[in-house]
This record gives sequence, structure tokens and C-alpha cells, in this order.
Amino acid sequence: MPNGRKYRRSALVRRPTPYEREAMAGCFWRLFWGSPWRDLPAEFGNWNTVFQRFRYWVDRGVFQRIFEALAGDPDMEYAMIDATIVHVHRHAHGAKGGLKIRPSESRRADGQPRSSR
Repeated sequence: MPNGRKYRRSALVRRPTPYEREAMAGCFWRLFWGSPWRDLPAEFGNWNTVFQRFRYWVDRGVFQRIFEALAGDPDMEYAMIDATIVHVHRHAHGAKGGLKIRPSESRRADGQPRSSR
């Protein structure tokens, strides 16, 4: 084990318990939807327990380590987004401006709208 590592090996390779997995999923759900902690669905457990575990993980730097592990060496093949990966909706292709409704030639020649005749 390298001398510079500040975490025990057992803490790095230990599998999370089912409660920790539920709490992590609850944290991600809450961060994704931006809802208050009290609105956390019951499937993730008690909202206060999930919140306390979230605060504990933030204080211990768990999320920072996850971010560093995921952002450390990005594979640029999957970091770039272009038209070969993401396709535009068919109505969004290259048309400039929005819908333009033009009166027909016969109505323009009369000078009056049909409804006022």
C-alpha cells in the first residue's frame, strides 16, 4: 500500500450494505429532482436517515472521491457529442425562424379578408 494513501484498504474495498445503496440512490434522486429532503420517496428509506448519511458522506469527502475517480482520465471518444451520437428531432432541422403563415394570392388580390365580405 502506498505511504501517501490516507484511507485504510478495508475502507476502499468494502462492499456497501443494502441500506447504504438505498441511501446513495436516495441522494442521487434528491439531487436529480431538486426536491426537499422531506419529499424523498419511502423506497429510499426514512428521509432523515438518508439526509444524515448524505451529510456524513459529504464531511468524509466520499462524493469528492467519486468525482475524482470518474473525472480522472476521461475517454475522449465518449466525452465528445456530435450528430453521430445525438440526433435532432425531425422538426428542428435547419429551418430558420418559426412558422410563417402567408395569405394566399387570391385573398391578397381582393384586399379584404374573407370573413368581412
